[in-house]
Amino acid sequence: MDKRCWFAGVAPAAMIISLSLLGACVPSCPPDYVKFESITDGWGPLDLLVFEPTAPDSLPLTGSGYDIDLTLRYSTRLPVSDFPLVVTMEDENGQLSCDTLIVPAASGKGARISTHYGVREVSVPLKSNVTLTDGFALTLAPLSDRRLTESLRAAGVVFTHRSGKHQQP
Repeated sequence: MDKRCWFAGVAPAAMIISLSLLGACVPSCPPDYVKFESITDGWGPLDLLVFEPTAPDSLPLTGSGYDIDLTLRYSTRLPVSDFPLVVTMEDENGQLSCDTLIVPAASGKGARISTHYGVREVSVPLKSNVTLTDGFALTLAPLSDRRLTESLRAAGVVFTHRSGKHQQP
């Protein structure tokens, strides 16, 4: 068998297998709600950020099975330290939970970290399998002094449904 003929048969098969493997790495659940708030001159303890998720289309953003991630974006030009904050979740009937979270500045501790164009992005899971009800709101409040957060540029949340689809109430 000619080597060129063998290569002509193997190359397309290898390409198909490679593309299949790359396709398997694509997240199957696109986010249902993504919201970021810009932060300038640090983020002080009295500067609350409130996120009230709404659906991007006509379907309601309620139901069970939502995973919520927190993402902080820092400038790579300034020092970064672990970032403590209070996370409160409530709905129209009152407070659902209130937790203290320390977002790590370095990799590990469940954080996903990436750096692009002078910005370090740190993402951590907040809650899994959350049921969103009417009037749901998530509030973030830092526990650090404003001057310790001068490298912080934005804070945001990402709500993703485990099935990749909006839930009907």
